[in-house]
Amino acid sequence: MSKVATLKFDCKRLSIAAVASWMVVGSASASELGSEPTADESEPVAEMTDEQQSQLFQSRFELDELNKIDLSVFDSCPNRTEPSTRTNLPASLDFSLASDKRDTKDTGDSKSGEVVLSADRVPENSEIRTRLEGHVTMATEASLLKADELVTDNIAQTISATGHVSVESQDSLLRAKKFEADQKLGTSQLSDVKFHFFINNANGEADSITFDENRVATLNDLTFSTCPVNDESWRFSANELQLDQEAGWGEAWGMWLKVQGIPVFYFPYLNFPINNQRKSGMLMPAVSNGERNGIDISLPIYWNIAEQADATFRPRKIENRGNQLGTELRFLSRTTMNELSFEFLQDDRLTANLLSRDPSLADGLYGLNEDRWAISFTNETYFNENWSASINASKVSDRDYFRDLGTSFISPNTTSSQSQILSQAGISFQDDIWLVSLLAESTQSLVGNEPYRILPSLVSSADYYQLSSGLRWQFESDFTRFAHTNESQIEGSRLNLHPSLSYPMQNPYAWLKPKLSYQMTRYRQVQQDSLQAGETLEIDRSLPIFSLDSGLFFDRATQWDDKPVTHSFEPRLFYAYIPHREQVEINNFDSRMPDFSFYQLWQANRFAGIDRVGDTNHIALALTNRFVKDDTGEQILGLSLGRKFYFEDRQVQLSPSVLTETDNSSPWLMELSYRASQSLEVSGFIEWSDEKLPDNTTRGTVLARSQIKFEPLQDHIVNLSHRVRDKDGFSNEEIDLSFAWPINDEWRLVGRWYNDLQLGRTSESLFGVEYESCCWGVSIVSRRYLDVRLDAAGNPLVGSLIAGQDEQFNSGIQLQFVFKGLGSPGQKSVSQLLKNSIRGYRTRF
Repeated sequence: MSKVATLKFDCKRLSIAAVASWMVVGSASASELGSEPTADESEPVAEMTDEQQSQLFQSRFELDELNKIDLSVFDSCPNRTEPSTRTNLPASLDFSLASDKRDTKDTGDSKSGEVVLSADRVPENSEIRTRLEGHVTMATEASLLKADELVTDNIAQTISATGHVSVESQDSLLRAKKFEADQKLGTSQLSDVKFHFFINNANGEADSITFDENRVATLNDLTFSTCPVNDESWRFSANELQLDQEAGWGEAWGMWLKVQGIPVFYFPYLNFPINNQRKSGMLMPAVSNGERNGIDISLPIYWNIAEQADATFRPRKIENRGNQLGTELRFLSRTTMNELSFEFLQDDRLTANLLSRDPSLADGLYGLNEDRWAISFTNETYFNENWSASINASKVSDRDYFRDLGTSFISPNTTSSQSQILSQAGISFQDDIWLVSLLAESTQSLVGNEPYRILPSLVSSADYYQLSSGLRWQFESDFTRFAHTNESQIEGSRLNLHPSLSYPMQNPYAWLKPKLSYQMTRYRQVQQDSLQAGETLEIDRSLPIFSLDSGLFFDRATQWDDKPVTHSFEPRLFYAYIPHREQVEINNFDSRMPDFSFYQLWQANRFAGIDRVGDTNHIALALTNRFVKDDTGEQILGLSLGRKFYFEDRQVQLSPSVLTETDNSSPWLMELSYRASQSLEVSGFIEWSDEKLPDNTTRGTVLARSQIKFEPLQDHIVNLSHRVRDKDGFSNEEIDLSFAWPINDEWRLVGRWYNDLQLGRTSESLFGVEYESCCWGVSIVSRRYLDVRLDAAGNPLVGSLIAGQDEQFNSGIQLQFVFKGLGSPGQKSVSQLLKNSIRGYRTRF
């Protein structure tokens, strides 16, 4: 064969073949299709080098095999099949044409619009007509056209390709019997088409695919599925499907959903987005069945109000309770984000039944009521780079709302499990040194007593480091007014000023940070009870606080499993002194005793909050030993051991009824983190006391946590954790085992066993199976869990809730079925339950 040097073709005319791949690449526009040639046709076109060819589209398939390819190669799931090795275009019988004038963004790359043609023969090449025969290929940077014959009519400005026509892009493969294009009208058509999209295995057939001058594609008599070819698990068919890429919408007429070839749903007309635009309509329904609520069905309806606003309505049918309506409104502007949610369930039948048997359930601030409701409002506003404002407010009708009805639009803003709902509103200013906030805060407690409300609080902090002197100046202030719903509680206001000055010194092997601060607090407390109503008490408290933080780094190079690592030994010493100030008369508005941890070792005040500043004269010592990989920085082993040593007794306590602490040392703390291999992680923490009090309650393990995660292969997960607590008159011991273990490519077992070893009962058990094929998946999970109703004080209630039902446990079976490619499951999906129950769980569909 001889190599052809010139042809009287225009690149822009020939590039109309790439229109066939418009559904995934959109490489040609209507204006391009009718463009006139700009190059001088009398001049020969330069031949492309092999390097230039390699910059153009490279097929997933061998070129001599593309026309023979059978779509049955896609019978397996795409995520389980390695992509074919791409090959370069052959150099024989190729020639380049003048580039179209697309924008190259000044990169100097002239190859971005070039086209490479290849054929066995060119029997006709004239001003009027050109014919290419035998293994005809046309490659652009975005697509590859192949055919047995390609004919161009330069007078009528038409192109036709016949015989094993195929069009391949990076994302799709289309095969047809014939391709025709009219450059004057800007239209093209593929006949008798089979298509396949690589990214999600979507495939189907159509009698024809037509593209008009506006790049609107019309598919006639088509089928579509993400199942492998010849797999009829599910498939859509439609009389006509129209896709408008520029508008971003698709329309379908006469659409059927068929499962195993059996029609199950019919849609006379369907309108849907084909990009990231929003569209009003129904969302994925959620279905569950529980022992307490019965069958629970919700059908969300989405309303796309405007570009910056939308709404979601969620009608919900709960078999044992009644009908609930949830509404979520969202509005977004250039500076603000707003979200309002509301749920209402009138005449809850199950609650009415409970109240008729036990009216005391209605007692307390948030006792049960037959009318159940919840409301939430969120706002974030950014005025400029320094000023911002936010509102995050929620409230529910009763303390059992989340327990009975779950969370959907309304969720508790808390780190603990649905025990408190925190509502806040504030405005803030922040620059490089200062942070100033004015805020109000209210907490709805669903268990026990309700905390104080903050109405309002002005908080500021500053942090400034002077490079010339090495001094660091910090300042904190707080002015807060406290109120309470319970009139027997003391109310009042608090002003706190806390400046500090430190001189941090650091080099590669050590650091030393002396810090001196002075805390000045003034209280104005008002008694609200009937005997001393209106009585005011003003209290001043001033305290100097000194601390000294220091540490050393001892590093050495060594090896771990014949790999270079750095072994570090890091002792740290912290000293703090706070003199005693009597604080019995100060009401405790917001102070608490945090859990003892390594973080608490490095804090001067052992209390969290302002109302209690604990007197102390102590040192804290910790030793850390770690091994770190030199190449990745990953820690292989970390072991820390620490303790406090007291020089004086501690008199200040949260409550006057608590005795002075006289022990000379704190419990021991030890923390371990060990990554034995890429598949095995071990971690643990223990708080251990060697002090023995008269009640024999504090000697030995106070708190311990240990956890093992084993994942030898991806998604083969086993977690085992153990927890012990013996503190503040409360003791328990628990073990938690969870797993997600594939049996093969299709089946996976999941489960959890959460057991209270002290009480000898299972708090939660979960077991299920998941099946995944290439185009659909199903999960079925059986779950039984402890679900105790609490009274106004947070104590468990005793007594049967429903006749014949276990008074402490709820159980049920949940099912999730997914057609891949047709959307994801809703908020109450089984996948979300498994993600919350099994550490490291990853859903596959």
